[in-house]
Amino acid sequence: GRLEKQKGFDLLLHAFARLLDSFPDARLSIWGEGSQREYLVTLSESLNISGGVRFPGTTEAVLNEVSSADLLVSSSRYEGFSNVLLEAMALGTPVVATNCPGATKELVIDGVTGALASSLDEESIYDAMVRALREGSSGIASTARTHVESKYGRDEIVRQYSALIERYV
Repeated sequence: GRLEKQKGFDLLLHAFARLLDSFPDARLSIWGEGSQREYLVTLSESLNISGGVRFPGTTEAVLNEVSSADLLVSSSRYEGFSNVLLEAMALGTPVVATNCPGATKELVIDGVTGALASSLDEESIYDAMVRALREGSSGIASTARTHVESKYGRDEIVRQYSALIERYV
């Protein structure tokens, strides 16, 4: 992601600091670059979690990284249509997301296709991460994959475009 205020990585770092109390072996990788990189690195140091947090920059193999993750967390303060959530769900990676303005609620149905933080704060993100990790992910990840395929898969998108074209031709 872009390391910008919109993406809420500061909220995620605070939530992750709390998560380490329950999951001391947890590790967090924040991929991307942006104007908040130095601030976020400094914040992770001030929270005494820098040993468990990585800022590896960008990668061409982002889908490999997402598919090997135990969880993908979107801590955005606002988001249009989140491609990273869509991709993670299609890959079978469990997701946690904030209930932010935008289309996130169309993708992440709390307890069904992922865990949705009830509000835009570190406490809610922490709670959603704990729920996702404690409840296990195989059922939710499978449901999420089916949801993405049925609503956003190639066949469905082609069907919708065809219907649109037929309506106006």
